Amino acid sequence: MELNSIYSILGLNIAEPTQRDLTGQAINGLTTSPLKPTLAKAAKHSLYTVPLDIENPERLSGNSRLWGDAPIDTQISVISRILTESQDLTFTDQVILVGIARIESGFNPDAAAKSTSAAGVFQLVRDTARALGVESGELFNAEENIRAGVSLYRQNLNLVERKYPGLTAEERAIMLYALHHDGPSLKYGGAEIAKKELIPRLKEISAHLQTLFD
Repeated sequence: MELNSIYSILGLNIAEPTQRDLTGQAINGLTTSPLKPTLAKAAKHSLYTVPLDIENPERLSGNSRLWGDAPIDTQISVISRILTESQDLTFTDQVILVGIARIESGFNPDAAAKSTSAAGVFQLVRDTARALGVESGELFNAEENIRAGVSLYRQNLNLVERKYPGLTAEERAIMLYALHHDGPSLKYGGAEIAKKELIPRLKEISAHLQTLFD
């Protein structure tokens, strides 16, 4: 497993890595200690200010609530677990799933949004997570969040195949991310995020996944 591969999937410059919080604010420099919350105040329903669980050394955990702020070994384990949980899907769908997790959390199991209750690897909000069998107290459990995130992807995949037949491969990937981000309403900009953050990276993610887990 090469550091260059995981950094390439994350979209970070390995020489001058950059962190960002889940509002998109850039924070220069990686760290192995919890980062202080950024200036934007967290909403009351956000899990951003919930203390990290540091009592269980076996738990897959991040360094903070920030996007991508997790040890490289943790990020690789997250990617590996996504692939294991989705092994019944095509490799193309697995690549999209990894791409979704990259956009949502940067593979940080402890990532949380400030403006919503979205949390964990796939940034599931409380209501969605509960519908998938995950209570809010388990949103930072990487295994449960990944299981639910992949389950949600399967639901969205069935919806796309049923409701949006005939999409090109690119249109299909955009729709799958938009459904994950927006839900069925498709009203919250997920398609535009996918065009900017997902589509340009799919080939690169595919190549690096084969390098990491060959």
